[in-house]
Amino acid sequence: ELSNFAIRPFTVNVETPSGEKQFTFQSVEQGFHFYKAMVANNSEVAKKILSTTNGATLKSLTNRTNLPMTSEQVKEWDAQSKSVMLNLMYDSFAQNPDKAKLLLNTGNATITHTQDNTRWRTDFPEVVMTVRDMLREEGFNNQDFESSNNLSNFAEEAFECK
Repeated sequence: ELSNFAIRPFTVNVETPSGEKQFTFQSVEQGFHFYKAMVANNSEVAKKILSTTNGATLKSLTNRTNLPMTSEQVKEWDAQSKSVMLNLMYDSFAQNPDKAKLLLNTGNATITHTQDNTRWRTDFPEVVMTVRDMLREEGFNNQDFESSNNLSNFAEEAFECK
């Protein structure tokens, strides 16, 4: 439930070629791929992304074959993708307080993402721990929530907490 693939609906304002619009994403992963399609200036792929929450389908829609990008667009995406992930993760937790509680209940555990062999192996845990710190600093207070062994076990399974 703490993953970027988890269904955790949230709404954000997105700058589009026709101006700022509000979008509701069902998962962070959906929003992430939507932003990638926007960087590639491909509204057709962006629309398809909004119609699915399946992780494999989302990744397929924005692979090199289905979402061609210029070298400038690739550089732009590479430069901003981590901050896009951070902002989407923050918004998804801030707008779903029950899920924010789960994240806050991981305490100060180090979160890992060892199943990934890309830059996200280190970037994703940094993003999640930063979001946890931001939620704490912005007044989300996990002291009011009851911790249970089930929740702790769930957190350990969802994120390899150490």
